[in-house]
Amino acid sequence: MIILLDFSNPRKLSYNMINNIIFNLKMKKQLINKYKKATIIALISIIIKNSCLYIADSAVLVTQFNIYDMG
Repeated sequence: MIILLDFSNPRKLSYNMINNIIFNLKMKKQLINKYKKATIIALISIIIKNSCLYIADSAVLVTQFNIYDMG
């Protein structure tokens, strides 16, 4: 009597599970990269906005009060 064991189904399940794990890790990495880029862009825009406000404030001080930077 010959007994044949079929391991193809468990192998397919483990292969699919590993592929799902790899896919999920890649998607998480893409999300992290996307949010990292968005955070950098937001920080740059805040810095530019604040520097523009600082330039505008200093221009108002110069024109209204005749304050000049001597140093």
